[in-house]
Amino acid sequence: MSEHIKPFIKWQGGKSRTKDIIISHFKKFNIYIEPFLGSGAILFKLKPKKAIISDINTNLINTYMIIKKYKDIVMEKLDLHIKKYIPMNNERRKIYFLKIRERYNNIKLYKSSIIEEKNIKIRIECAVLFIFINKTCFNGLYRENMKEKYNVSMGRYKHPKIYNKDIINSVSNYLNNNDISILYGDYSNILIYIRKHKINIKNAIIYLDPPFYPLKKTSFTWYCGKKFEHIDHIKVFEFCKNINFTFYLSNSLCEVIKKLYKEYKIINIKVKRCGGGIKNKKNINTIECLIIGF
Repeated sequence: MSEHIKPFIKWQGGKSRTKDIIISHFKKFNIYIEPFLGSGAILFKLKPKKAIISDINTNLINTYMIIKKYKDIVMEKLDLHIKKYIPMNNERRKIYFLKIRERYNNIKLYKSSIIEEKNIKIRIECAVLFIFINKTCFNGLYRENMKEKYNVSMGRYKHPKIYNKDIINSVSNYLNNNDISILYGDYSNILIYIRKHKINIKNAIIYLDPPFYPLKKTSFTWYCGKKFEHIDHIKVFEFCKNINFTFYLSNSLCEVIKKLYKEYKIINIKVKRCGGGIKNKKNINTIECLIIGF
């Protein structure tokens, strides 16, 4: 497939800047598995013909599902928001953004178990609002409070690009023209799915990109109503130990992670990351790691 595909959303910790380095270490495979999907930078660069993708963020996964089947409706509805939002001054934009955020929180999918039960009209609206908020909020950040309410403030973009028609079309075409299983839920559900569907994983690889182990107290680890804490990293490690095919895992380069994965190959990766909008610290040089287990 020669079509060039890019992520259609922003995502904290996305791999757009490191995807080429990460992929250069992948072995040949016939099934690609990615359970912390996010913006899908690695997936869309690889363009595998057969893949299993998932994320614990139900609304993110719903958006992928809706883009696959209803891309034209999504773009039509986004155009209506763009027509209203773009001409507004900053104060009116803020009011509009907060109304959209409130509506999103009122209709969003709170449990993955009910995603199929939701009326398709509401699911489409959820996807539209998800994309609109993602492209107009501060830094494309997705964060929920303990009540699972999305609570990120509006960003200060003069000319926000809400969507790109070519990118939406290419993502939808890719998802429809290949054998891509889109799941919602915790990363551990991947193995349940594989067993249930008796999938041959002889030449499979899995890439895991969990929230990074925090290097300081202010590090972002809060995604879907709860923090990704130390015990969660231990669980990911145990998961990696118990799979019987090749895994690749990205994380921060810190003593905890190096100690956990000391028996595996660890590769250092230099990358510039956004400094959270801090003045004079737009991009910060950091070192991440890629862990490989055969």
